[in-house]
Amino acid sequence: MNRHPRNKPRHSEPPTVRPPFDPDSFARESDSRVRIEVDPPSRRPTVPPVVLLASERAGEVPSLALGREDLEWFELSAMARSLLRHVNGRDTVDVIASRLAMPVADVITELDGLAREGVVTVR
Repeated sequence: MNRHPRNKPRHSEPPTVRPPFDPDSFARESDSRVRIEVDPPSRRPTVPPVVLLASERAGEVPSLALGREDLEWFELSAMARSLLRHVNGRDTVDVIASRLAMPVADVITELDGLAREGVVTVR
């Protein structure tokens, strides 16, 4: 009987042998031994951040960190929107505060919140 090459019997692969241990049990035990190492707290004292008074920050110049067209994606308060109309990258905080008839400290507080959201930068 002449067999066609495609009909040759395949060499059988070695049978799969179950390992000498329970794989599920091994996996559970391995997972339970995993520990996440956490760096110990530093023994060096931390320096508190420098807090500038509003009068010292009045000369800072806020700038938009993104395009004006991107502002619509942010949920901004009416105060923040009003403030952002005056942020042009040239005028200082005290100039903007006087235009808005707001205390410098309030403008700085609002700008700090906008900076945390990535809307403005202050230099």
